[in-house]
Amino acid sequence: MDSVGPEVAVACRDVGIIGHQLYVSHRGEVLVDSASGVDGLGHQLVPQSVLPLFCAMKPILALRVVDSLASDVDTAVVGDLASMPAPIGRIKVADLMSHSAGLPRPSGRQMLLSPSDRRLEQIAYFMKSIPPDEYWSAYSEAAAWYILRECLTSITGDRHDASIASDECSYLSAPGTNLDLRPLGEVHPKYGLRPMLGATDETFFRSDNPGFGGCASARWLGSWAERSLFTDLGVEMSRPRRVWSYDHVLKRDCSFGLGLMVHLEGHGFGSSLSTAAVGHSGYRGQSFFLADPQSQLVVSFAAASVTGDDRMVNDLRSKIVDLVTTSIGRQ
Repeated sequence: MDSVGPEVAVACRDVGIIGHQLYVSHRGEVLVDSASGVDGLGHQLVPQSVLPLFCAMKPILALRVVDSLASDVDTAVVGDLASMPAPIGRIKVADLMSHSAGLPRPSGRQMLLSPSDRRLEQIAYFMKSIPPDEYWSAYSEAAAWYILRECLTSITGDRHDASIASDECSYLSAPGTNLDLRPLGEVHPKYGLRPMLGATDETFFRSDNPGFGGCASARWLGSWAERSLFTDLGVEMSRPRRVWSYDHVLKRDCSFGLGLMVHLEGHGFGSSLSTAAVGHSGYRGQSFFLADPQSQLVVSFAAASVTGDDRMVNDLRSKIVDLVTTSIGRQ
């Protein structure tokens, strides 16, 4: 595995990633736990540095919801868990996690522009414009995960306003990390646009929609996948709920479990994994993780600022996975 870290670093630089973290474990043994380059403000990255992981954190919220349910997740509806406007209350919880909830995508943007106490009202308003037989073609990530947060709040009584990982990754007070709060949207004079860390302030870390993801390290995410997904609950979440079909949000043929991407070849993870492998990617592929129960392989990746082409960054995922699996196959 000695060559994997340097090869991934070169591949990252080729697509405009100025810094990244990589974590690999196989059959319980950590093979790679590395960091290279800098974050969006020029801080040297180390394995414990925290970076925004975006949608790659969604399975953490999904697992907490499933684990908290007293009823069968496949039959539970939102209205059983929380007080919601009628159209939302009828949605199946499993549909919220599998890209098939019938939430119009424009509502996500509208919701963000609305006061938090009106967001559910906005979602319900836009839902009325979608005929039930067209639900398959409509899904708003922002709306779905906001609703899931409300469900979890109703079950546990915890607002979950901070990042969903905050209880295990205390980034707001973590000594020795690269945390440096700056105004949202600030452009670093040397590293250019979209600094993925440092271009945030506390409103990011305390976003009231954990579907936007939280901040942690690739090490933390990989460790979470290893201890959480090779379990009976992980197996249940990995069972496909949405059959292989065209996804109008991701614009590709793919399948989903409960908050997990399944049949990972359809999600751009390459063809070297078993069909039992699950995972999730985040924002243009800048972060991802996978867990393959057949080989007991876990890989997680997090990138800092990206200046390259979106498609090239997204294609990097399969290249990293292939490098890792090929190296393990040679051992």
